[in-house]
Amino acid sequence: MAQDNLGPLERLISLVTGLGLAVAAVKRRAAYGSGVMSTAGVFLIARGAAGYCPVKGALAGDLSLKDGLRRQWSRVRSGAAREIAQLMRPLR
Repeated sequence: MAQDNLGPLERLISLVTGLGLAVAAVKRRAAYGSGVMSTAGVFLIARGAAGYCPVKGALAGDLSLKDGLRRQWSRVRSGAAREIAQLMRPLR
């Protein structure tokens, strides 16, 4: 499995920003704007949950963008909730 390419602060910022975008998209009524906001929000939530950014990995030459997205999705499915809880623990 690929190593994390995001630090704890980057992950936390991605999660908070993604949640904010998702909530704003739900509250917004415009179809186009809310679709873009919700897509960006989901991507940022997945980025923070997985600890891996496929765009950053592709730019660094680790994996192709397609392989990076697959890797990110597999990491999200394999226990991201547990990792998010550990990441949020210092905030309590």
